Amino acid sequence: MATEREAPKPIDITDVISRFAKKLRRMWALILVLAIIGAVVSVFNAYRTYTPMYRSQAIFSVSAGDEDGDIFTSGYYDSEAAEQLAEAFPYMLQLDIMRQLMMQELGTTYINGAISASSVAETNMFILTVTSNDPDDARDVLWAVIETYPEVAVYMVNNPQVVIREEPTTPTSPYNAFSWKRSALKGFAIGTAVALAVIFVSSLTSKTVTGAEQLRELLNRPVLASLPAVSEKKRRKGQKRFAMASEDKGLAESVKGLMLKVRKELAGKKPKVVLVTSTLMGEGKTTVVSNLALMLANEGKKVVIVDADLRKQSIAERFGAEKCRYNLLDCIKDPELDPVSCLSHMKNMPLSILSGQSLKERHYGIDSKGMKRVIDALSEKYEYIIMDTPPCAVVADSALLCSFANCILYVVKPDYARQSHIYNTVMGLYNTDVNISGFVFNGIKRSRRSYGYGYKYGYGYGYGYGYGYGYGYGKSKKDNKKEITKK
Repeated sequence: MATEREAPKPIDITDVISRFAKKLRRMWALILVLAIIGAVVSVFNAYRTYTPMYRSQAIFSVSAGDEDGDIFTSGYYDSEAAEQLAEAFPYMLQLDIMRQLMMQELGTTYINGAISASSVAETNMFILTVTSNDPDDARDVLWAVIETYPEVAVYMVNNPQVVIREEPTTPTSPYNAFSWKRSALKGFAIGTAVALAVIFVSSLTSKTVTGAEQLRELLNRPVLASLPAVSEKKRRKGQKRFAMASEDKGLAESVKGLMLKVRKELAGKKPKVVLVTSTLMGEGKTTVVSNLALMLANEGKKVVIVDADLRKQSIAERFGAEKCRYNLLDCIKDPELDPVSCLSHMKNMPLSILSGQSLKERHYGIDSKGMKRVIDALSEKYEYIIMDTPPCAVVADSALLCSFANCILYVVKPDYARQSHIYNTVMGLYNTDVNISGFVFNGIKRSRRSYGYGYKYGYGYGYGYGYGYGYGYGKSKKDNKKEITKK
């Protein structure tokens, strides 16, 4: 019995438009570049292939009389005769005798010009036009037609008579004057159209995750939180710091919801190790780690942040603190080194940091025994250990570090990493018996009716780190001139 095929999913026009709009915002420079390139190429090609063309005209009046005499003598006006002559003239020009007579008149073996005939509506006026790339040839060919016509017209059944009303003249300027503006606009429009087509095709083919529901369907794991997009800011010295929930009510609400789910996940477990990872760099792991740690510390929990991205130690810098003397790898390698003594401590709150100098050389994996020793030492002093790891798809360290965590948060930035990339990375973790607790969808675009800034918090630190949920950790400005002290 044939299996019933799954019906294809209908195209979501809203999703297509949303993807295109996001790609358009991200790739707007491509439109500008291709438009400029198109304009330059169009002007260059138009100039390279440009040939000035000249036009010479003669105007006649036409009569249908049968009188003998010179066919250019005057006769009575007849618009029908003019129309018939205009229709018959192209066939006349194709006659060998006509062309031979014209070449004899010109003294050449070819006719350098295109000849056309037309009549003026509702009049007996008849116009002969010759176009050529040489102004003199345009005039001479037209005169050759006029001189040759009487000898050929005698063979016509209806032999109209014509009278010259306006003689041919030598054109002084080309009728197709080169216009670089027109060419540039044409190329600009073509370049823009090509760029939009490329962006549209890219939006259809780049299968990135754009929504939390899509992420749940892809990997069948819960989305624990959706954090709004908040721009990173810089300190006076130019150093970056993470986007803080203390400056955004929407982010604060989302982080608080995430914290409650993490606490529920870790209830009754010891040690409480939270690991935060992602597929690629730039998805907001550090923002999630920092704000989650601060939120837990605000609840009175003793928290330590471990900067496990050994090649890019950034936690201390983001908090505005000096880097620790030792990093995680130093603590792992040296059994005599107490990890607690290597920490920097936030003043007036139960939060510490292990973040030292970044490694310049490559190292080959993390020793499991050494890592367990560090976790055990930190768990004796701190209730929560939060690790900021390198991206799973970039560095293999994350898979090993995951084995020491009992709550793993996987950060996904919308419309960033490809679905297949996320899926393969997560499946790679599952193959090593790593169970992801859930996803954090980070960087959701908000409408103008989003949360505002200025949300007040209990800690009175100079950088505004605490959260005002009434826990009474507030300090005066005089007591908070410094945030980080060394033990």
